Amino acid sequence: MQRLSTTVLAVVGTEAAACVRSFSDAANVTVVHPAADTEPQARADEAWRRARKSHAPYTMHDADPLQPVADAWAGSFAGEARGGLEVR
Repeated sequence: MQRLSTTVLAVVGTEAAACVRSFSDAANVTVVHPAADTEPQARADEAWRRARKSHAPYTMHDADPLQPVADAWAGSFAGEARGGLEVR
């Protein structure tokens, strides 16, 4: 088992990127901004790689690997085609 030197905080939601950016000047926080145009799992992988290298007490990111699942869940109630949630 690998130990981290930081506490990782994943901020999710519509205002997550702005919230994480607001901590950019904090001395005890490493802020990770994975590229927004990449797929959710790749963003989460990048955030994890950066967190493993961080020695700050806290590392914050807005990479939510479960966003496609949340979207599919919401879509299942909005009448979208069946099976999307199971695929995600």
